Amino acid sequence: MPPDRRPYDEDEDDFRDGRPPSRSGASPVLIVALILGSVLLVVVAGCAVLGFAFTRAVQVADEAVQAEAEARPDAAKGETKRVYTRQEFRELVMGKTPDEVIAAVGKPDRTADDDNSQVWRYDERTRDPVTGKADDNTHVYFENGKVTRVSY
Repeated sequence: MPPDRRPYDEDEDDFRDGRPPSRSGASPVLIVALILGSVLLVVVAGCAVLGFAFTRAVQVADEAVQAEAEARPDAAKGETKRVYTRQEFRELVMGKTPDEVIAAVGKPDRTADDDNSQVWRYDERTRDPVTGKADDNTHVYFENGKVTRVSY
């Protein structure tokens, strides 16, 4: 006997047990996960932008401080004193006479004399290669009229 085929009736529900069929499509868990992932992505991108901006601001501030230290004016004479790397300073003064040292790096801030030696002190004229900060003072030692040693 052929299966019972009833004519299509628009008023008849095709629900089993009176419940509508389950939906096909994205589950609520997937939708929530996508929204949270998007928010997390925006937060991470914002943190990256803020981190870059902060790093750049610190770099600009460091450059300004360094430039100021290199061109610090001498209040008494209105001159600017250059800040040298330790190697530059040493190369400019080693083996030179006092007049040659003054011509190369300027007048010292203090001097001390002994019988055959002199010590000149320069304040904040060289930079520590490790910290990048200006050395408090640099001592230039003369023996028999020429620079024989430099200390920081």
